[in-house]
Amino acid sequence: MEKQMTDTVEMDIPESVGIVTLDVGGTMFKTSKSMLLRVEGSYFHALLGSGLWKPDSAGDAYFLDLDPHLFRHVLTFLQTGEVSMSGFSDIECAEFEAMLEYLKLTTPKFQWDLTARAQYFTLSNYFRTIERKAAQNGKWTSVVVKQALVEGDFRIRVDSSHENHHFIIGLAPKRDASRITCCVSFYPSGEVYKQALVGTLRPIRAGDVLTIRRGSSHVEFIVNDGPRQIVELEDPSEELFPRLHTWRQGTKMTILGE
Repeated sequence: MEKQMTDTVEMDIPESVGIVTLDVGGTMFKTSKSMLLRVEGSYFHALLGSGLWKPDSAGDAYFLDLDPHLFRHVLTFLQTGEVSMSGFSDIECAEFEAMLEYLKLTTPKFQWDLTARAQYFTLSNYFRTIERKAAQNGKWTSVVVKQALVEGDFRIRVDSSHENHHFIIGLAPKRDASRITCCVSFYPSGEVYKQALVGTLRPIRAGDVLTIRRGSSHVEFIVNDGPRQIVELEDPSEELFPRLHTWRQGTKMTILGE
């Protein structure tokens, strides 16, 4: 059955043109069918692309029992890959993320979690690119990735930063992610800390990629394809989340990989 649906989607999508009307919680939205099909494997891709989802509301509209206020941001997300949750309450942030999950629009393994931090950052590239906004400029503000780094690599590219490079990238338990000195951290100067200085790599600049690699009992930091700095972990079983501290407006980072 699953293969049959996949084959149907593949046959139907090339013919997917025109405008679709959505009845979202009683509010009507009109958008292009091609935009709704943009993310492969999404709710819209599976049902609308296959032709199995038929209009079930007035005016040949497709009904969705979702919050129309938040759904507007879903359409922006589909169109641009960007979303700003500025002005969202903590509850709205959680509900919006749940809506994206319901619509199967949250596919990358690592994504930034803006719960309680939406006023400080702008997200794009399906929650993988983050940029510091003007709010609280000149004050340390942290953000954490939703998924813990259990093993393997977390790769992040420095797209742009303030000339004095005021940012810190590292790993920390989620409960302590806002503490600058917690766990292991990499500074733009190349210094690697675990409470005290552990070692130094070359300084990182815009365009460079930092890899954080977690092994069974240690963490490695690597700038581009250079040498690695190994940091031994006190508790190898502890869940550690990638986190970012920024100081000024304009600092922009992108999570790489799947």
